[in-house]
Amino acid sequence: MRPLLTLIVLCAGAPLLAAGSIGLTTAQCRNPDFAGVSGIDGSTHISALRANVRPDAFAEIFGDVLIYNKDVRLKADNAQLSFNDNRITLNNNVSIVDANLCITGTRASGNFLIGAGSVEQAQFLQPQSNLRGSAAEIKLSGRQRFELSEGVVTRCPRGTDFWQISSGSLVADQVQSALTVKDMVLRIKQVPVLYLPYLKIPVTTERQSGFLPIGLSQNSRNGVETDLKYYFNFRSDLDATLGLRHMSQRGQLFEAEVRGLGANQQGQFNGAFLPEDRVNDLRSLAPSQNQDASNRNMMSLFYDFKLAGLTTKINFSKASDLNFLRDFDSDLAPYSGHLGGLRPANPQYGSILPALNQRISLQYERTHLKADLSYQGFQMLVPQLNQQIEKRPELDIQYNRSLGRLRGTTRLRLTESRMQDPDPDTFQGQRQVFDAQLTWPYENALGYVQSTVGAKLRRYRATQEAEAGPVFNSPFLHVLAGTRLTHQGGTRSIDRILEPKISITLGRNHRDQPQFGIDSAWLEPNYPSMFNPYASVGADWGVSGHTLALGVDHRWLERSSGHQLGRISVGQSYQATTDQPARGGRRGHQTDFQAELTSAGAITGRIDLSYQHQQQAIASGFLSLSYRPGGSTLISLQHRYRTAEHLFGQAGIMPESSVSQIALQAPIGKGFQVRGLWGRNNRASKDIESLLGVSYNGCCWTVDAAYRKSFDPKLTWVAGQYQIDAQTRTGIFFSFELKGLMQIGSDMTRVFERSVPGFTAATR
Repeated sequence: MRPLLTLIVLCAGAPLLAAGSIGLTTAQCRNPDFAGVSGIDGSTHISALRANVRPDAFAEIFGDVLIYNKDVRLKADNAQLSFNDNRITLNNNVSIVDANLCITGTRASGNFLIGAGSVEQAQFLQPQSNLRGSAAEIKLSGRQRFELSEGVVTRCPRGTDFWQISSGSLVADQVQSALTVKDMVLRIKQVPVLYLPYLKIPVTTERQSGFLPIGLSQNSRNGVETDLKYYFNFRSDLDATLGLRHMSQRGQLFEAEVRGLGANQQGQFNGAFLPEDRVNDLRSLAPSQNQDASNRNMMSLFYDFKLAGLTTKINFSKASDLNFLRDFDSDLAPYSGHLGGLRPANPQYGSILPALNQRISLQYERTHLKADLSYQGFQMLVPQLNQQIEKRPELDIQYNRSLGRLRGTTRLRLTESRMQDPDPDTFQGQRQVFDAQLTWPYENALGYVQSTVGAKLRRYRATQEAEAGPVFNSPFLHVLAGTRLTHQGGTRSIDRILEPKISITLGRNHRDQPQFGIDSAWLEPNYPSMFNPYASVGADWGVSGHTLALGVDHRWLERSSGHQLGRISVGQSYQATTDQPARGGRRGHQTDFQAELTSAGAITGRIDLSYQHQQQAIASGFLSLSYRPGGSTLISLQHRYRTAEHLFGQAGIMPESSVSQIALQAPIGKGFQVRGLWGRNNRASKDIESLLGVSYNGCCWTVDAAYRKSFDPKLTWVAGQYQIDAQTRTGIFFSFELKGLMQIGSDMTRVFERSVPGFTAATR
């Protein structure tokens, strides 16, 4: 390529770097000599004060030399160009800038138009990774790779240089998105602190294989814990992590995680194995638990596959013993920690799960037909609550059809139920449920009306050979009516929607029916559930009987985005009482109140209250309030209350619960931050969890330290039965990070993310 030679007198170049500096700054890479350059075509442009040119051979140019095209820009005091091989030699005040790299030096030689060559006594900056440094020589191999000889690099802002890496050989590869260092010496404040024969440092934020930060913590249960994990990035949709956790009081725990994500499937596997446990929790073991100190393990699998109307769902977890999760706090695959097919509303972290989910289902869905064949089992982790009914298996077929406005729904459920520990007072065996209903909705400018007529037929049989058991028929008529009144705001662009509505249910429910607890979840008492014709979802009741519900809902919406800024809902329900106590259902007069503040401002919150007038008490309540004025400041408050209630399959009543929690995170000075968490069981007058930590965030390094104390109940086998030994666990978290290089210690953010609703790592 013959370059186009243009002689132009330009201003003087940028001054030389100060002696002893490492690397360049972003400002130094913005060469003012190129500020007026625009509209560059595919040619190479050259400017200088004077030149000595031999056509078709070489050119010698002197004084403020500028050579540039659309890919690279070169600057020097003088230069020699070979027209035969496009080799360029630059001398004095050399500057080379392209899209990925900025280099200065004393002398350079190579074909820089294609990104090949070397620079002597060089300093550089890679803006993409914020990596800068100096070297005796930098060799360029195309625009995706460069190598440093006798180099020093850092990611600290220029002028601080808190940490540096020096090595005889450093290779930065844009394709691999990594910096490979051999015979590395890490210096902090110029003091050598660590030698490694080999280190691979990511230079982008893209995922790539490599070792994860080393974990380090201490707690009274397991002693000093250190963990080392290696991350495998097989593909953009498949990765895995293998790790080893050493616990000074227990031994070595091997951990593995595999994750996959595709267009039609997603899944995750988690596993952990401890070949020898030095601590034995249950010295006098219950025969059903079989805890083996030489083989403690856990696995969980979540998998979801969809193809042409066919869906496979797996949520399966299994532990070698009931204390595994308590002892080692191992991760479970998503949804494996939740029982049943749905995730509960407002889940709150619990240090001990009552059971592990073992659910597998196969679903088929078309326009009008939906069928689900599932297996629902459990591994109970709290033996005192082992009256949990399993569905092994259950077939659920639903058919929907519309004729104009009229919608018809037919549903058939066949269930084979069993219990791990049979209870003569709770039904187990075969259940047949048939639902049929017709719904007619009508809506106009004044409001809407939805009328539903239906019936539920239930039949039970204890065993296959037994005669037909009890049969219950519950017909009902349900009418839901309401209207939506919208007021469009003026300059604030906020719409207000007022929706009053009324629900009437006329149904028949047997007063003398036994308690069937086949389904494991009941309808959470809140404002939306007031207008449901069924008393509960899962308690195997029929409809709720004669019920009247009145309510009003007021919402504030942002007009441009449709985002809900706030909501207030209040309603009252009146239900005919029965002689039999209502378990999980609504009886008498009840008031439900719900309010949400979800604006983009500093304060967000939610409150749910359900008041039983017959008992003159609050049946349940939930309060969540967060204050985020900006930056890393966070104040979070939660309180949950539930009155005493009947347990399905239990003869007694579960006592009332009252739990409060407050979390705080706030800056206390330049770079310093304090973090605290406190949770308490008010009924038992016992602290559940408390944490206090302080951190410092410097220019290119951070340090975190915290002390945690948590309630850690232990199951013991005494005199032929399980008992709970109330214990507490204390621990120390410590983390030290050199930004952009490495981290060692514990991640306190994980504790906050699972304990504080709405907390994310972005609030750090």
